[in-house]
Amino acid sequence: MILNEIRQEKIKVQNLFFIDTISKYLGKTDINQNDNVVYIDDPANLTEIGIVAKLSIEKIKGKKMLIFDSLTTLSLYNSSKNLVRFYNFFFQLSRLNQIETIIIALESDIDKEILNNINGLVDEVKTYGK
Repeated sequence: MILNEIRQEKIKVQNLFFIDTISKYLGKTDINQNDNVVYIDDPANLTEIGIVAKLSIEKIKGKKMLIFDSLTTLSLYNSSKNLVRFYNFFFQLSRLNQIETIIIALESDIDKEILNNINGLVDEVKTYGK
């Protein structure tokens, strides 16, 4: 779904930067070190995720896009209140720096309070069928 939209926009994959918040936490040992990927130790550490994302955004030249995959995963490790504050920070950062931001979440698996709060911060919500 998202990958198809990325291809339609003709975004170069080498211009993508990933922050993996779960692989190290789950004990994955065959992690490939790559300049385009940072592995976070703990998905509950929103401060670390925020710092890494902000520094990563500053490194990217030209048009920028921020994709969070997934709100559902972060909601398993963080309180609703902290997660809404975290995303509010990123929406403000995105707007100030003219960064298009996409958040991926499974509506059926997300706390309705989080979803309602975040819906109020974004310009558009897209839903996809199964």
